[in-house]
Amino acid sequence: MKILLVDDEKEIITILKNYFEANGHITIPAGTGKSALNLFNEKKFDVIVLDIMLPDIEGTEVCRIIRNTSDIPILMLSAKAGDIDQILALGLGADEYAIKPFSPSVILAKINAVHIRKIREKLEIDPGNPKYIQTIWGIGYKFNGKNE
Repeated sequence: MKILLVDDEKEIITILKNYFEANGHITIPAGTGKSALNLFNEKKFDVIVLDIMLPDIEGTEVCRIIRNTSDIPILMLSAKAGDIDQILALGLGADEYAIKPFSPSVILAKINAVHIRKIREKLEIDPGNPKYIQTIWGIGYKFNGKNE
């Protein structure tokens, strides 16, 4: 997967970038909302990990802008743990929400979950009862191309 990683904390970018790349993913970092929007418009990504508190544009506003043109999976990161913050982010179009501090392995699991769900919604007639995208627990996913 190609991941747009947006956070103004360099330590978080480094931790997540190293973890994601060690697990076979490509990451492109951005430290501001404006740079995230520019990168999003210039390159194709599979998922966005987006911090809420950015120095120039709130992550929730970046999410809202992206949602006007794309259904790319977005996972919001925040130090804000309140219900209102989570409801706002999800209401503006985020697919998932993670609270800092977090485990990089949990973030990657959440990314994988919001990524295949989007794929299933596009490929399956009934995403809750998939025929084409099969989950192989502990391994990943398998495409069943048989047309039954």
